[in-house]
Amino acid sequence: MIARTQGRHRYFRLADADIAHALEALSLVVERSASADKWEQGPYKPLKAARTCYSHLAGELGVKLFNGLLARGTLVPQDGHFALTDIGREELAALGLDMPSASATRRFAYPCLDWSERRDHLAGTLAVALLEHAVAKSWLRKVKDSRALQLTPSGTKALAPWVG
Repeated sequence: MIARTQGRHRYFRLADADIAHALEALSLVVERSASADKWEQGPYKPLKAARTCYSHLAGELGVKLFNGLLARGTLVPQDGHFALTDIGREELAALGLDMPSASATRRFAYPCLDWSERRDHLAGTLAVALLEHAVAKSWLRKVKDSRALQLTPSGTKALAPWVG
C-alpha cells in the first residue's frame, strides 16, 4: 500500500488491481443498503451534485472537472501534484481566469478525495481560483445556507470543454 497524507488524513492506495476489484465488489454489496440511497434524496442530492470542499469545487461536478482537466491535457501529473501545461494556461486564460501566483503556504494543484464520489477532485490555489472565478462569472451559484452549488446555463457552456 502507498500512503498519501492530506491535511490530518491519510489515504492509502492499493498496489494490486485484484484486491481493488474485490473491494469494489464488496462495496457494491454494502451500497445496497438504505444509507446508499441518501445521496439521491433530500438535502444530500444537491451536495452530491456540486458543493464546496473548503474553498474549492467538489461533488460530481468537481470530479468531472478534474477528470476533464487531465483528459484534455490542461493539467499533467507531476510528483504527486499537478502542473498546468502551456495549453492549459491558454485555455484558462481564455476563460478570463487570472492565474494564481505561487504561494509558500498553499500548493498549486493536488488531488483531494471526494467523500460522496470516492474519487479525486482538484484542490490547491488553482482550484480555489477556478471556483472563485466561476462564482464571480455566475457559472456557479451558491445555495443559501448550504455548501451546495448550482451549475447555471452559462456555467454549463463555459465549462463544457472539461465536463462535457
